[in-house]
Amino acid sequence: MWKTIIFLGIAYLIVKYLFLDKKENNNKFKNNIKKNKANKIQHYKEKGLDDKDIDIFRDTMKEARDNIKFWNSQLPKYEKLDIIEEQTAGLESSKKIFQAIVEEPAEMTKENDFLYKDLPNMVTLVKKYGELTDVRPETQEVKMELAERLYYITKLSEKITKNYQAMLIDDVDEIKHALKEKEIEEKVEEYE
Repeated sequence: MWKTIIFLGIAYLIVKYLFLDKKENNNKFKNNIKKNKANKIQHYKEKGLDDKDIDIFRDTMKEARDNIKFWNSQLPKYEKLDIIEEQTAGLESSKKIFQAIVEEPAEMTKENDFLYKDLPNMVTLVKKYGELTDVRPETQEVKMELAERLYYITKLSEKITKNYQAMLIDDVDEIKHALKEKEIEEKVEEYE
């Protein structure tokens, strides 16, 4: 009798956990996504984007996110790509550039090369590298092509990291400039 009650109690908890709570959590998750999307759209409007600009921005950023996710997914598959990332931090820099653009949509125009050239080119290089790596038997020609792909992946990854560093330097320069203007204003006020 007690075994049956305990069994039914455990069965009830399992069913509740697997089905009922999951459904409630899915509904909460969907509501959070809707709120988050509304918050992002409001953020973009506050940054000066109209509805058409927001659509273009979101499409561009979705494509960039997909490219970054693909690049990220390939690192565990190919040791040499992972080594390049450890040396150059191109993927990590890409993620940070992406985040900076999301926070300040005006950065999108400054980062055209990153969004429309560098990131798509990296995806193409990584895809081709993966395809060539899987070719068997590995001929001398394939080895040369692999080495060439790795070279270009390294150079492009370094370029992306340099672009991110330049973005950071620009931010610091803007802060310095703003502080200098404030100092000048304060000095002018002293003489008045």
